[in-house]
Amino acid sequence: MESYYCDKILKVGGIMAFHDYSLLSVKSACNFVETNLNYRLHPSHCDNLRVIQKVGVDDRKWYYFVPFEVPKGNQSLQFER
Repeated sequence: MESYYCDKILKVGGIMAFHDYSLLSVKSACNFVETNLNYRLHPSHCDNLRVIQKVGVDDRKWYYFVPFEVPKGNQSLQFER
């Protein structure tokens, strides 16, 4: 959801970063943005950080949608007590 609003206020050329890229939900969000919006992957030196750059405005038709990969798996967060 945050990526929707970030895209609206981010200018072309701006950078968006997603932390905790190892989480399946974050990978799914990144896959949607990279597949359906005008973004390209930007280099990152951290495996757990996905950095993308806006290369154009969202000029899609309201019905435009490209299927994207939704990673599957059983991932639960472990908290220390």
